Amino acid sequence: MLPHTLYWVIIMKKKRRREKNPIYRFTMLLMVCILSGLLFMINDKKQIITMSAVRNFKIGDLSKLMFWENFFPKDEEAVSAKVNYSLLKEHYYTNGSNEVNALLDGVVVKVEKDTILELCDNGVSISYEKLKNVQVKKNDRLLSGDELGSMEESVVLRFYINDKEISKDKALSIK
Repeated sequence: MLPHTLYWVIIMKKKRRREKNPIYRFTMLLMVCILSGLLFMINDKKQIITMSAVRNFKIGDLSKLMFWENFFPKDEEAVSAKVNYSLLKEHYYTNGSNEVNALLDGVVVKVEKDTILELCDNGVSISYEKLKNVQVKKNDRLLSGDELGSMEESVVLRFYINDKEISKDKALSIK
């Protein structure tokens, strides 16, 4: 244990000697000044922190000065356009592509070979049938537009509320 302790004593003495050295202090001060200048020039170019925010600063407005929020913007992009299925014949729908997307926000409550049952946030249950390449699992959270799988020509959609089948229009209009 003594050699290890002795090692740290020597290291700390060297560190203290270095911190007292005027050349070391000057170099550290110079590096801080250069870094501050670079940050000022970046701010001047990017306008990360505006001078009005600095002049009218209140401690509650500290979040306005958090510059990293501008480096990593939280752009909200729509995942896809509103999902629209058109009726081909009774319960058979198409959306103009071979991709099957969730109509409403909800949770997957059942996944079988080619069928998904989604319990939507508005209380409606949607059964997506005749799917290929199912990409969700039971208990997955779905948002409107999320990809569920694919279809060949059409998908069978059935809408239920309280175990009674309802129309697509009624299912989508329930809030």
